Amino acid sequence: MLKKAQNKKGFTLIELMIVVAIIGILAAIAIPQLTGFRKRAVRAGMLSDVRAATSVATSIYTDQQTYLTLAGGGPGPVAVDVDGTGAINNTNLSRGNTLTFLPAPTVTTYTANVGNVAGDDGAFTGPVSINQDGLCTWASVGIVANQPC
Repeated sequence: MLKKAQNKKGFTLIELMIVVAIIGILAAIAIPQLTGFRKRAVRAGMLSDVRAATSVATSIYTDQQTYLTLAGGGPGPVAVDVDGTGAINNTNLSRGNTLTFLPAPTVTTYTANVGNVAGDDGAFTGPVSINQDGLCTWASVGIVANQPC
C-alpha cells in the first residue's frame, strides 16, 4: 500500500482571514488617531512660530524703538528675515507656515499672523495672531480672542 505523505506547511485560509481582520481593525483605530496627531502638531508649530516672531519683534523694538520695519515670509521651512537686515533678527518657520504682519505695523503696535498653507484645508484652526502685548487669537469658532499664548 502506498501512503500519501501529508505535508502540513503554511497557514489555513481561516488563520489568514483572522490576521487580515485584526490588521483592518487596528488600521481603523490608528488612522483617525494619526490625523489628530497631525492637526495638533500643525497647531503647535503655528503657536511656536508666532511666539518666536513676537520675540524677534520685541528685540527689533528694543533696538529701533519702532515696529515699522517688520516683514513676514514663508512658507516654511525657511528662515524669515523679519526686519530686512539680513542675518540679524531672523526667525525660522515650521513646514507650511507663513508669517505676516497685518494690518501694517505702526511705531508702537503690530499683529503677527501665522497660518499653515501646506494641507491645512481649514482643519487646523489657523491662523493664529498675536499682538505686541502677547495676546493670541485663533481663527476658530468658540475660541475667545485676546488670550495669553
